[in-house]
Amino acid sequence: MAGRNPIPGSRVVDLGSGSGVLSIAALRLGAACAVGVDIDPKAEDMARENGAYNGMSTPRFQAFPGDVARDPRALAALMDAGGPFDLALINIVANVILALTPSLRRLLRPGGAVICSGILDSRLEEVQACLQAHGFRILETRSQAEWRCLTARLEEEAP
Repeated sequence: MAGRNPIPGSRVVDLGSGSGVLSIAALRLGAACAVGVDIDPKAEDMARENGAYNGMSTPRFQAFPGDVARDPRALAALMDAGGPFDLALINIVANVILALTPSLRRLLRPGGAVICSGILDSRLEEVQACLQAHGFRILETRSQAEWRCLTARLEEEAP
């Protein structure tokens, strides 16, 4: 799905970044910068180590600890690090995607995209409805076994 989105030259935010693999992949696909955030403080060091191992360094690649859904300081730190972003990557369970969706409106520029994966089929409609309620248009949904991945775009005129 990433190949169908404007990766080259994009500013990417990786929410729930863990080891930083999605940020690193985005940079390898031509993103201008990638900023990852995870609620696990240990993930920051792991992501930075993986970034360094792959030749990615600050300011092009950054990793932060923080809870974007609950802490306005984490959201502000992301915006200072490169926002508003062109693309958000989220590979995490539906409950977290639902909690992050209001923050996506602030993190992404109008017309920006989000790729959400890690969604069980039984939660897909709920995630789609939440994104749509926050001004996103669903562009594509893909399936693998019981897992779903969707791409959505933040409308220029969000509700």
